[in-house]
Amino acid sequence: MPKPDQEKILERFVKQPSCSPAVQYLRDIEWYYAIDLMGKADAVLDIGSEINVTRQLEATRTTRVDFSLGASQRAKQELISKAVGFYTVSPENPNLPFGDGEFDKVVSIGPYDFRFLNIFELTKEISRILKRNGQFVFSVPTI
Repeated sequence: MPKPDQEKILERFVKQPSCSPAVQYLRDIEWYYAIDLMGKADAVLDIGSEINVTRQLEATRTTRVDFSLGASQRAKQELISKAVGFYTVSPENPNLPFGDGEFDKVVSIGPYDFRFLNIFELTKEISRILKRNGQFVFSVPTI
């Protein structure tokens, strides 16, 4: 599980902290385009995105994975009005607790730049849980 300093980072970025208007514009446009690319789906998995992404997903079943219990609990509090399944996985060993081909789409806006996240294993897991011809939308922030 994450170290205490990683836990603070993970919890903080569930709902992104205040920033300048220019940076906020970039954040908003990033998740806006991700949502637009995703469209509607039956089963969607959000992996650690800022909660505005999760909130905007159009799916019959939305599931969210975070990399710490604190982040998952905060996301659950923030998304109380949206029916979402919540899971927590280790960032160093991100085994996703889902069956092969279980999701139509996966989105991850932000976490791919976490230095402590094993992106190679996570990407393999995403490939495993996506349906054939499924869609994975992700970003690597530059700010």
